Amino acid sequence: MKEITKILFVEDVMSDAELIWKEIERDKIVFEKVLVENEHDYISAISRLKPDLIISDYSLPQFDGFSALTIKNRISPWTPFILVTGSVNEETAVEIMKAGADDYIIKDNMSRLGAAIRSAISRKDALRIKEAALDALR
Repeated sequence: MKEITKILFVEDVMSDAELIWKEIERDKIVFEKVLVENEHDYISAISRLKPDLIISDYSLPQFDGFSALTIKNRISPWTPFILVTGSVNEETAVEIMKAGADDYIIKDNMSRLGAAIRSAISRKDALRIKEAALDALR
């Protein structure tokens, strides 16, 4: 992992965002954060920040995690995406994973967030390297 990981957060409740940040800090991940809560700011932040990772809530007043994932897949497919939410059932979680999320974490139990971040970034880096090697072979 890089020395400083750029993370884009999609969250509308500041206290939830702060809990997530504390959990990441507890796992000794050094990160730069940008917080957005609507689609316009999200798209702008992806372009401007070029994040190493996106962490999104599922339910926001005017936006949702599934839409965030769909947009990410279209404009930044190599960026890992983790859903951190308090309001997702198993069916929705499976749907999110099938759509390309790297992981999902329930807000009531964020103990594996650090491991999920490291794993998601490592997997995407490995896929990026593999794709570059295949391109070189072609």
